Amino acid sequence: CELLNPTNCATNKIEVTVTAPAILAVKENLGPINGSTGGSTTSLIASDTLNGVQAVIGSNPGEVTLRATAPTGFTVNPTDGTVRVSAGVKAGSYDVEYTICDNNNPATNCSTATSTVV
Repeated sequence: CELLNPTNCATNKIEVTVTAPAILAVKENLGPINGSTGGSTTSLIASDTLNGVQAVIGSNPGEVTLRATAPTGFTVNPTDGTVRVSAGVKAGSYDVEYTICDNNNPATNCSTATSTVV
């Protein structure tokens, strides 16, 4: 509006596009784990990023949710991303597929990787 004529105003609209932050799940090589005794690996998401910084598992905005598919004898901890290998698992390489999703956009902003446990 004009200062001298406050009833003389103009309006306009702008469009702002908001995009989801970049998310990247990165393959990890986990282990070795002794199959006779079992044990735990480091986190599946150790190298994963959300918006260019280390991804953190949680339920808050700016954090990620972890979903994983593990072979028989393996358990993925959804709160820290470690993989527990049960005692008695035969020696070999095993793939664990997992997906991390941005909590702000859980249906559309996800990344999947397959990590190997030796």
